[in-house]
Amino acid sequence: MTDFAPLNTLKTDHVDSGPLLSVIIPVYKAEAYLRDTLDSILTRDAPDMEILCVNDGSPDGSAAILSEYAQTDPRIRVIDQPNGGTGSARNHGVREAAGKYLYFMDCDDLLEPGALAQAAASMEARDLEYLCFNAEAFGEDPESAAVAAEKNLNYFRRNLDEGRVFTGQALMKAIIDDPDSRFSAPVWQCMIRRDFFLEHRLWFSETILNEDEPWTFAVLMKVKRAGCLNRKLYRYRIHKGSIMGTPADFRHAYSYYLCAQAFYQTIADPDFVCEPGMEDTLVWYAQFITRNGIYCYRKCSNEEKNKRLELPLETRMAFEAAIAYPAMLHDKLQQARDELRAAEALLPLNEDSGA
Repeated sequence: MTDFAPLNTLKTDHVDSGPLLSVIIPVYKAEAYLRDTLDSILTRDAPDMEILCVNDGSPDGSAAILSEYAQTDPRIRVIDQPNGGTGSARNHGVREAAGKYLYFMDCDDLLEPGALAQAAASMEARDLEYLCFNAEAFGEDPESAAVAAEKNLNYFRRNLDEGRVFTGQALMKAIIDDPDSRFSAPVWQCMIRRDFFLEHRLWFSETILNEDEPWTFAVLMKVKRAGCLNRKLYRYRIHKGSIMGTPADFRHAYSYYLCAQAFYQTIADPDFVCEPGMEDTLVWYAQFITRNGIYCYRKCSNEEKNKRLELPLETRMAFEAAIAYPAMLHDKLQQARDELRAAEALLPLNEDSGA
């Protein structure tokens, strides 16, 4: 992970002259959607804020669009960097941010009118360090719309007491235990205090593909004042270029493996304290992430699966034990079931002998 500047060189104080909110948007190959995204933020009911658009070496027309918007709206600031990925761009944005609160948005999605004002007001009213809220997926073609409809059935949904202040661990447990809620980790479904982020050095991984997972887990293990809004404030666009719209490959399976390793590191921290009753929840979530990795690995082609052979030996051994071997056992069990069903279908029906 990148070495970051010491805390005393970062913008750690929020003064009256600073904005209430810093919106951080990594931008890469977003020219088809970027205008809609920015327009959804720049509404009349938006809070006092700065918008830090981190151009992550985008090779398309995104930089020109950002420059155009920055010239017409002083809230927008463009930060250029060589392509380093979403985690790197988010970290860069945090280092430049001055707001009391941080909000991370993707460059191809949309906010509902007044979303940021509602979230910031809830943070202020309850003196929260972290706030999560709901989202809704949508697709721009029949195939992605079908994926979005499935996600809206079993994802992005929380249904908790809006007036309650939780610890992060209690919030995680409440969402997982509630049959009407779903636990999901995207960072665009939450708002966080900047001083809390910096104090606990909650930098994003720059090597894990789905860096939201270990980041959200680490945050919830530390937060003492967390809340929830049962409102759909975010619209997640699913298209062929989005993470959720991309076919599984070895990178996805390996990334879930890295997520699980990051969870273990968080738990192994000497300062970590497991709250009473959280043990089963933590075990379940580690198993859930590992199962996602197994599922992705099973969906890989043989060529993709063989990329595990390129891992360093120690890492390969751990990956095969956690992901590849369970995936192989699952496939062999499924094959045996299919063969049994086929054999049963060939058996003659038992006729009633009349005895």
